Amino acid sequence: MVGVQVAMVEHEVKHTIAKLSEWMAPETVPTPAWLAPATSEVRRDPYGVVLIIAPFNYPLQVRVEVDMHRNRSKVPS
Repeated sequence: MVGVQVAMVEHEVKHTIAKLSEWMAPETVPTPAWLAPATSEVRRDPYGVVLIIAPFNYPLQVRVEVDMHRNRSKVPS
């Protein structure tokens, strides 16, 4: 059972690493006409270190996936 959980977490981590550059890429957004010839973009910067507090006997997959999905919801997929 533990092997399955580790494999699922490993898959999620690999997927997140593979998509991270796409998720973090600057996104060009419309610029108001009165600011022309300026350009606008949204840049996603990491907040920093995250502390996850969870029981030691709680499934590893749930601990990691909850945090990754919480962070992923801040960027478009």
